[in-house]
Amino acid sequence: MVDVEKPLNKVLSIGLGRLGLPAAKHVKQRGFDSYGYDIDRKAMEYAEKTAGIRQAVDFGSEDFDVFIICVSTHKPEDMFSSQIDGILTVADKI
Repeated sequence: MVDVEKPLNKVLSIGLGRLGLPAAKHVKQRGFDSYGYDIDRKAMEYAEKTAGIRQAVDFGSEDFDVFIICVSTHKPEDMFSSQIDGILTVADKI
């Protein structure tokens, strides 16, 4: 249950690609405590270096207020073939 008295401040963007990184930057620019996670360590390092997005390594055990999920839902070689493995992996960790 969400405590309505506690302000929502700690935000995790899962997936730091074309959609996730801009979303994480936007959240940070609005004054929220912005964290990011991606299966590609280089993407997390890039987000931290260029936008100040802190890395979340084990987001299942940390206390985040908001989760933004921006993982790919299609196969890399075929944009029209669905692939939900990324979402299922994330769901298991939350």
